[in-house]
Amino acid sequence: GVPFTPTSTTTYTVTGTDANGCTNTDQVQVTVNSLPVINISSNSPVCESGILTLFANGGITYTWTGPNGFSSNDQNPIINNTTLFHSGTYYVTVVDINNCTNNDSVAVSIENLPVITLTSNSPVCEGNTLTITASGGNTYQWSGPQGFTASQSTINISNITTGNGGMYYVTVANSCGNNNDSVEVTVYPKPNLTTSSNSPVCENTDLELYASGTGTFSWTGPNNFTSSNPDIYFANVTSSVQGNYTVVLTDANGCTNADTIEVIVNALPMVEAGQNITVCAGSSITLTASGAQSYVWSNGVQNGVPFIPLSSDTYYVTGTDANGCTNTDQVVVSVNPLPTVD
Repeated sequence: GVPFTPTSTTTYTVTGTDANGCTNTDQVQVTVNSLPVINISSNSPVCESGILTLFANGGITYTWTGPNGFSSNDQNPIINNTTLFHSGTYYVTVVDINNCTNNDSVAVSIENLPVITLTSNSPVCEGNTLTITASGGNTYQWSGPQGFTASQSTINISNITTGNGGMYYVTVANSCGNNNDSVEVTVYPKPNLTTSSNSPVCENTDLELYASGTGTFSWTGPNNFTSSNPDIYFANVTSSVQGNYTVVLTDANGCTNADTIEVIVNALPMVEAGQNITVCAGSSITLTASGAQSYVWSNGVQNGVPFIPLSSDTYYVTGTDANGCTNTDQVVVSVNPLPTVD
């Protein structure tokens, strides 16, 4: 009298004993039938307003339930004029000839024409990357300015120019058909930037850097140099300011343009006027300088040309090298008077 679950067809034998201790036996065969093997499917995905058909076999009766209050006792029920509410999971209970039951389910998708979602990072600045993304379908076909075409859901155009601005069109398709959409892209041009300088310059002179345009400026350079002024001045420069100076111009749209100026600082020539000279009155001397390419002496003296100094004096020479840089030196000429002979 205790319930149990048989797992296979079996003959069971029982032995009974009465009050006198006498026994007898009997048998019963328990037949265990297999559950029906269900094969379930559908013609999903189905387009909206289409016909959904559910398929099942493996039994003699079928009980279906599903989304939107659906129920049916047909083996292969049909739902006409489907809507999105018919999407979901459909369940079937199958009863076979042995009155055994089994259950199964199938997922159904009802689709409509693609609902397109478009996003982009427009507006973008010239030289940057334009990104446009479409979603809502299985395939994508793009067209745009300058003969642009693509078949990805997301397109990226690097180093964009103003010519890439305009309308971008996309056709999005799924199993039910296709739909179209478009997005307008704005590309801001780089701000106009003009730079100049008086480089190369000589040591101990002034260095000037110039930038012009509409917006804000940011300079960087050697020795952690920074400035927000459009024009930069250095007085009495040395070789320490030599190097590359970069200026970035940012306009009201946040777009930038940049340029770099190489600054060269030429060393001054090492001009040597020579040793001081002492001569007797009326004697000829020659002043010769070295260390440069050309020389200009004071008092009308010519480099390397003999002359007779009339009195003691200091003579100055300015030497100019191939870079146009100059330096000076001096020499003292002492003229001793001749003795008075009596």
